[in-house]
Amino acid sequence: RNEYLSNLFAQITLWGTLLSLVGIVFAPVLTNLIAPGLSEDVVGLAVLLTRIMIPTLLFVSLTYLAAGVLQVHGHFLLSASISIPFNLLIIGGLLIKGEDLILLGYLTTLGWLLQLLVQLPVIIKERYRFFPRINFKNEHTMLLFKGLVPILLGNSLLQLCLIIDRTFAFNLEEGTTTALTFGGNLFVTVTSIFIVAMSTVVFPRLAQYCLDGDHEQVRTLLKTIFKTLLFILLPYLILVIFYNREIISLVYERGAFTDK
Repeated sequence: RNEYLSNLFAQITLWGTLLSLVGIVFAPVLTNLIAPGLSEDVVGLAVLLTRIMIPTLLFVSLTYLAAGVLQVHGHFLLSASISIPFNLLIIGGLLIKGEDLILLGYLTTLGWLLQLLVQLPVIIKERYRFFPRINFKNEHTMLLFKGLVPILLGNSLLQLCLIIDRTFAFNLEEGTTTALTFGGNLFVTVTSIFIVAMSTVVFPRLAQYCLDGDHEQVRTLLKTIFKTLLFILLPYLILVIFYNREIISLVYERGAFTDK
C-alpha cells in the first residue's frame, strides 16, 4: 500500500512539475490559442497570470489524490472541507486588495497548496509512508494510468468545448464571453454539487464491491446512483428551460442590477 501510493505521488509530482514548466515557458502561445484577439496589455497580464497559476496543475492533482485516500478511510468531512482555507484566502485578498489581479493569482496558487497541506496530517496519522524513489514499471500504477485515459478524454471534451466557446466569443459582440461564462458557471456549479457529493460517498463503496467481486452489488449501486441523479437533475433542467431569465435575474442581478 505504502509503496503504491508513494510511487503514485512521486510520478504525479514529476509529471505535474514538468507540465507546469512547459506551461510557464509556452504561456504566450497558450494565451493566444485560448483567448485570441486581446489587446497587447491584456495579453501581457494574461500571460503573467498563466505563469503564476499554472503550478496549480500540480497542486490540484496531488490535492485530489490525497482526498481520495481520505475518502477510502471514511474521512469525508475533511475531504469535503479542504476548500475552506482556499475560500477564506481569496475572500481576504478581495477585501484587502481586490483590484490587484496579480495578488489574486498568487493567492489562488497558494490556496490550492493549502488544500493539499491540510490533508497531510491525516494521511500521516493513517500510517502511510513515502519512499524517495520512482518505479515507472509498477504494475498497479501502470494500470491506474491506463484506466485514466477514457476519463481524461471525457473531461478534455468538456474543456475543449469551453475553450471553443470563449475563442469564438472574442469575435462576437461585446459581453458575449461574459454571458457564456456566467451561464456555464451557473449550470456547472449546480450540477457539480450533486454529482461530486454523490461520487465522493459512492466511489469508495464501489471500489470495495469490485475488490470483493460482488458484481450484483455493483449493478445495484450503479442503478441507484443513476436513478437518484435523474430524479434530481431532470427537474432542474426542466426548470432552467422554462425559467432561465428569472433564474439569471435572481442569481446575478439580485435586484441591485439590471440586464443592461
